[in-house]
Amino acid sequence: MTTAGQIVGLLERRVGLSARAVGDRMIESALARRMKELGTTDADDYARRLAGDARELDCLVEAVVVAETWFYRYPESFKHLAQMAIARKPVPSPARPFRVLCAPCSTGEEPYSVAMTLFSTGLAPDAFRVDATDVSTRAVGVARAGRYGRNSFRGADPYPRDGFFTEAGDGFAIRDEVRKVVFFRTANLTDPHCLANEQPYDAIFCRNLLIYLTDAARRTVVATLDRLLAPGGVMYMGHAEPLGLIDPRFRPELPPQAFAFSRTASTIVRMAETIRRPFDGPAFLPPVTVPQIRPGPRTPAPSTKTADFPPPAPLDPVLSRARAAADAGNVAEAAAICAHVLRELGPSADALALRGIVNGMAGRPADAEADFTRALYLDPGHYDALVHMMILAQNRGDVAAAANYRRRAGRAARREEQS
Repeated sequence: MTTAGQIVGLLERRVGLSARAVGDRMIESALARRMKELGTTDADDYARRLAGDARELDCLVEAVVVAETWFYRYPESFKHLAQMAIARKPVPSPARPFRVLCAPCSTGEEPYSVAMTLFSTGLAPDAFRVDATDVSTRAVGVARAGRYGRNSFRGADPYPRDGFFTEAGDGFAIRDEVRKVVFFRTANLTDPHCLANEQPYDAIFCRNLLIYLTDAARRTVVATLDRLLAPGGVMYMGHAEPLGLIDPRFRPELPPQAFAFSRTASTIVRMAETIRRPFDGPAFLPPVTVPQIRPGPRTPAPSTKTADFPPPAPLDPVLSRARAAADAGNVAEAAAICAHVLRELGPSADALALRGIVNGMAGRPADAEADFTRALYLDPGHYDALVHMMILAQNRGDVAAAANYRRRAGRAARREEQS
C-alpha cells in the first residue's frame, strides 16, 4: 500500500471519512499543513508518526474536517424547530426538558442558534437542554469560548443579535446565560457506542456529515442517530443529505427548506414497542442551575409570545395521500396513486419525484433514476430530484456526477430560500 493509502486508511478508521467524498486535494492540503507544522518533508516518516501518535492523528483529522458554519444557517430549520417546541408547550419543564443534540457541532454557531431559538419561543432555561459534540477538540474549545467574528453572521440574520450577544473587540461574545444552556464535549459519531447512555432527543441536528463518510460509517452514524432520536422527534440534515433515501424509515417534513426528517408512522409504532425501558445511565454532563435570561440594557428581553411563524403549505391532496401511503409502508398503494396522478393529470415534476422516491423504497433504483431524470427534464431545479440523483450517483461511484448534482441542489436550495 502507498504512503497516501496508509494515511487515508487511518482517516477512514478514525472518523469514517471517505477520501473519494472529501477529495484528494483537501486531504493533500491538510497533510501539507501538518507536515509543515512538524517541520518534515518525508511523507513516510509522517505516516509512521501518525500510526503511533493518536494526538497527531487527531490534529490531521481537524485539519481535514474544516466545517463551514454560521449563525442561523438554513433559517427555515430554526423556524421549524420553534414550531415544534411551541406545539409541545406546556410539556417542556425541568422534569421533562425539550432535548436537542447538535452533532457535529463545529465551532458552536448552530447549537447556540438552537438555544436562542428556544429562548425566543418563551421556554425557560431549565425547560430545555442543548447538547453538542464534535470530533475536533479545537472546534469544541472555540465553541465553549463563545466568541465570534463577523463572518459567523453572514447571510440572512432574521433574529436580533443584541439580545444574546455582547460586543467583544471586533466581534461578539455569547452572553453567559446562553452559554450555560449549551453543553459541549468531544465525541465521534462513527463509534457505535457514541452517547450510549443518553436519554432520547426531541430534535437532532446532523448537518453535512453523512455525505463525507464511507458507506459503513454512514450506516453506523444513521443507526446511532436513530437510537438517540425520541419517538416523534425530528432530525435536521444538510441540504444535500436526503435521509429518506439513505434510510427509508425516515420521511421529509415540510417545508423542504427546513431539511427536516421524521420517522414514518410504521417505524414509530415498532419503536414504541421496543424502547419502553427505564433510563439508568449517567447524564450527558453534570446538571447546572441556569438563571432566567436577562438581556442587557440596550435590548429588550426575548419575547415570551408564541413566535409568528406561518404554517407550512400543504402538498397537493392526492400526492399527500401517496406520501402518507409510502410513510405507512404501503409502497404498492403509493405507486398506484402516483401512476393515477400521472395518467389523469399528465406529467409533473412533483409526482415524478415522489414516484422516484417510492421506487427507491421498493428497491428499484433504475426506475427511481428514470423518474428523477424525467422530473428534472420538466423542472431542472427540482430540489428533491436533484438530491436523490446525487445520492444515486454517489452510490454507484460516479463522483463527478454526484458533485454536479450537489452543486445544482445547493443552487436550488438557495433560490428557494430567497423566494
